[in-house]
Parts: sequence; C-alpha cells; structure tokens
Amino acid sequence: AAGRIDVALANATLLLDALGHLVVAWLWLDQALAARRALATAPPAATARMLEGRLACARWFIDCELPTKRPLLAIVARLDRTVLATSPEVL
Repeated sequence: AAGRIDVALANATLLLDALGHLVVAWLWLDQALAARRALATAPPAATARMLEGRLACARWFIDCELPTKRPLLAIVARLDRTVLATSPEVL
C-alpha cells in the first residue's frame, strides 16, 4: 500500500485469511513428506493406511481448499478500497 496504512488495514482480514490457509497447506505438505518417508520403510498395514490417509488429506487441502484463497489475494493485490469508501452510517 506504499505508506497507505488505511488501505492496507482495509484488506487485512482477507490477507490474514489467505495467509492462514497458506500456513495450513505448508503444515500439510510437511506431514505429506513425512508420510512418504515413513511409507518407504514398509510399515505395518495399519500404519500404512494411516499414512496414506495423511497423504490424501494433504492432497485434498492443497488441491481443493488452498486455491479458494486466490480471489482474496487478488482483492488484496488491487488494494480494494470498498471498506474505506463505505460510510459508517450505512453499516
């Protein structure tokens, strides 16, 4: 926002929402990498199913949930001023 703290803060909720999902995706990626390493050691069947479940969850979150935040980031990138332009009286 190049020094426009009011514009940056007007979009802070959207940014935090998107970044929160990015952090969760990173945590799922870490879990997926650990699961792949563990699966390479030929674990018992029950453990292997659990690890495959972690891989599936990571894949779902990264493929299905994370991309839903792209529109929020587009709004943040264009420095949307809707909140600033809305009169408090109409809220």
